[in-house]
Amino acid sequence: MAEPPPPSPRSRSRSRPRAGAAGEGGGGAGLEFVIERTFEACDPHGTGRVPAARVLQFVAAVTGRSAGEGRLRALGAMLEAAGTGTGTTGSGSDAGLERGAFHSVMGRWVRECRRAPPSPEPLQLLSRAQLLATHNRRLQREAEASEEQNSRLGEELQELRGQLRSTQQALERARAATEELEDTKAVVKGLEEQNLELRRRMRALEKEQSSLRSHADGLQEEAQLCRCSELLLSHEATAAQAGQRVAELTTALEEYETAVREQRLEAAQLQHQLNQLQETWGL
Repeated sequence: MAEPPPPSPRSRSRSRPRAGAAGEGGGGAGLEFVIERTFEACDPHGTGRVPAARVLQFVAAVTGRSAGEGRLRALGAMLEAAGTGTGTTGSGSDAGLERGAFHSVMGRWVRECRRAPPSPEPLQLLSRAQLLATHNRRLQREAEASEEQNSRLGEELQELRGQLRSTQQALERARAATEELEDTKAVVKGLEEQNLELRRRMRALEKEQSSLRSHADGLQEEAQLCRCSELLLSHEATAAQAGQRVAELTTALEEYETAVREQRLEAAQLQHQLNQLQETWGL
């Protein structure tokens, strides 16, 4: 058993008057109080029994004396005798002393020490057990508080891990939305390029149609009206075809413009959703 830490000088100065007063009163309640505190210090788990060896080590620690010193050797013999006398494991075993036997042995030992030649008052020395027992209880409370704090920190850690998983999932969704937005932007860009190409082709056909009409007007002025008429009819047929082609291209252009508007609208919606995700998770 490790020796308990000795009380500080300040603690000793507070404990001596109480022990002295108890000694002057002939033992009484002060002696019983100190013996009870000693019993509690030697029985930290509350078993109701204290081994003689542990008591002897404790008293040696609080008095600063060797367990082989005369009075402590006598105490050890008294404790062992009382312990084996009340034990259930057979002769010679240290089954431990019950509370009543412990009080009886310690009281008898203190009284014998008082009848011996002048020496440090045993009760004064044992009163340090009260301080040590108080210190032990404080350490136990601190240990329990540390365990509660550790449990609380564990719960907070689990909660933070859950939040981290949720944040990672939201980040993955945001990344997926970003990739989808990039794909949509690429589609919109392709449609815009097709739109420009259709507009260019439509302008070229309009110029060709205008040229054909001008040429037809010039042919009407020629003397050979029949030939001009046939040529005009041919050109008009070509112009009609060109007009039909222009109409088809115009329809296709309108369809592409509609698709572009829809893609832009969808891209704007995806961008808005992405912005909301980024604002929600602080990305």
